[in-house]
Amino acid sequence: LIGYDNKRKAILDSNSRISGGEVGSGHSLLALFEVQLRDTTFVGNVPYLAPGRLELTYREPGDTAVRSLVLSSQAPYLPFSQIDRSYQLASSLVLFCSLLKNSRYTGGMHFTDVYSLAQRSIDPSNALQVEFLQLVDKARRIYGRNRKRKE
Repeated sequence: LIGYDNKRKAILDSNSRISGGEVGSGHSLLALFEVQLRDTTFVGNVPYLAPGRLELTYREPGDTAVRSLVLSSQAPYLPFSQIDRSYQLASSLVLFCSLLKNSRYTGGMHFTDVYSLAQRSIDPSNALQVEFLQLVDKARRIYGRNRKRKE
């Protein structure tokens, strides 16, 4: 989750409660987590993911009552290349931001990897997505294969 690099231990602790920021009306938020399975069960040759659970606590504008929404997922595993292009694009954006901020959680990824991923997932008729690809290309040319930008 962007901005939560320093709360990794709290995220891993299933008993902890992480207090998030405020999102005003008319705004949306996308949170991405990388899930690493401990025990993988296979159905045929496809990994089966145990149901996931998300609890969202929130307040309606102008109301002091705390509400809770619980969602569960039993989504089957899909290879990254088969997920919706909008999620692939969001992943490339998160990776781009993580590389710019020198996050230690980017693994061996480079700006060239971001460019390749973004190029496959953008909608060429969407000017903002095309502009994002251009920004990634500029970063790729500036930083080359270096994972991190220089301080």
